[in-house]
Amino acid sequence: MVTRFLFLTALIIAVMLCAVEIEREYRELQTIRTRQVFQKQILLEQQSQLRLELQQITQPDGQ
Repeated sequence: MVTRFLFLTALIIAVMLCAVEIEREYRELQTIRTRQVFQKQILLEQQSQLRLELQQITQPDGQ
């Protein structure tokens, strides 16, 4: 009886630890995803700026 109780307690603790680990990994992935979105926005802004600069360089002075 005591052995079964200890086994079930250990099993519950193991499941809870797995759930905590999964939650930690999920939050880490969310942080990475947010960082990627932010970096993509920066790259798109830089791309727009470079295209504008290129357009200004390649346009003849008369236009």
